[in-house]
Amino acid sequence: MSYWALSDIFEEAGPIYRPLHGGFGLCNFQGLRKPTWFAHSFLHRLGDEELETTDACSWVCRDGRSLQALIYDHTFLDQDVHDQEFFIRDLPAADTDGVELRCAGLQPGAYTVRRTRVGHRANDLFAAWYDLGCNDHLSRADVAALDRLTSGAPESIQRVEVGTDGCWSQRLDLRQNDLLFVEIEPVA
Repeated sequence: MSYWALSDIFEEAGPIYRPLHGGFGLCNFQGLRKPTWFAHSFLHRLGDEELETTDACSWVCRDGRSLQALIYDHTFLDQDVHDQEFFIRDLPAADTDGVELRCAGLQPGAYTVRRTRVGHRANDLFAAWYDLGCNDHLSRADVAALDRLTSGAPESIQRVEVGTDGCWSQRLDLRQNDLLFVEIEPVA
C-alpha cells in the first residue's frame, strides 16, 4: 500500500503535524510530490512496446517513433542508527560510473531529448524541506517554493541528430539512488 497510496494522511493515525514525517504516499498533505510520485509518473509515460536491454537497472520502451528510458541506481546505504533517525538528515548521493544510453534502429533525423532526474537535490522534497530547517509549519510561500523545486521539470532538453545508421548514444551521470527518465522524440 505504501507505493500507491496517494497521500500520507490516514484517519487512524490522527492529524499530521509535520510536512514530512516518514509516512508513505505519493504526496504529502500539502500536495507536494514525493519521489514515488515521479516513479509512478515515469512508469505511466513509458511506451507500449518494451525493448530489450542488457542493463537490469533500466526499462526502455517505444511508442511509435519515440523512445523512453527509465534508468535507476538502487544502492543500500550503510546505516549506523535506526530508520527514524537515519532518514531525517541530509544524505548526499555519491557518484557512480554513470551509464551509456545507446539506441539503435532510430529513423534518421532530428530528435528532442528530455532528461528528468529524481534523486538527491533533484525533485527531492525532503532535501528542499531540510534546507528550510525542517520547519513543521510551512507558509504559503514555503509550499510554493517546495512545489517549484519538485515540479518534475526536465533538467535538460537538447536537440540531437541521428545519422543514416539509426544509432545515437549519450553518456549520462547517475548518482546513487538516482532515477533518470529520458524521452527521445522526433522533431516534427
